[in-house]
Amino acid sequence: MSDLARVGGPLAIERAREMLAEARSVDEVKHVRDVATAMAAYARTQKAGRAIAVDAGEIILRADARLGELAAQLPKASAEEKSGKGQPRSGARTTVSKSAALADLGLSKQRAHEQERVARLSESERDAYVAACRKAEQPPTTAGAVALARLEPKERTKAIAKLMDVPDVRRAVAEIRRELMKPAAPPASALAAQPEARPAVRLAWDPDEFLSDVRSQLQDWRD
Repeated sequence: MSDLARVGGPLAIERAREMLAEARSVDEVKHVRDVATAMAAYARTQKAGRAIAVDAGEIILRADARLGELAAQLPKASAEEKSGKGQPRSGARTTVSKSAALADLGLSKQRAHEQERVARLSESERDAYVAACRKAEQPPTTAGAVALARLEPKERTKAIAKLMDVPDVRRAVAEIRRELMKPAAPPASALAAQPEARPAVRLAWDPDEFLSDVRSQLQDWRD
């Protein structure tokens, strides 16, 4: 693993991909990820150039994808076992809850959920995202991959293709994340059914637009 940190560049990426493909345990994958995280920290503190940071970002992303694959393979406890109602037969093996299994492996439920999303991206999609980041000289991130994974397949294909033509991939992905978080317009029926609740409904559905309207009304009153 020390060689991985020293080599850098395409050789480090290729070696990391081999190690992740061969990894059969979470600890093996986390070891690769930890070295890449150290590489990224070195690039930041020593101002060693963007190349190392981009290489480290790619390795971290691919390690997270592999962790997501392993996390998805963990057995889930049955509903009865989760509630404690089911009593195992004598000698029967009780399934450990996935959350408990993740905790034993040093992974949080939220982080594992994100890593599983990254794992659901196809290899070609991850490669395209990494290529776009390299073109922009920006490290690929797990958060960026998660945002892309949340898109519908057709939208994802279009979004990844567009990333190749933007100078700032991080900003473009941030826009995607904001759009995903933006609530849809409230149904007209919800506004018509309870007129007195309209302000609250509008505030909940689109606070920016609602507050903009309030500011406009206040200005009209002043005038």
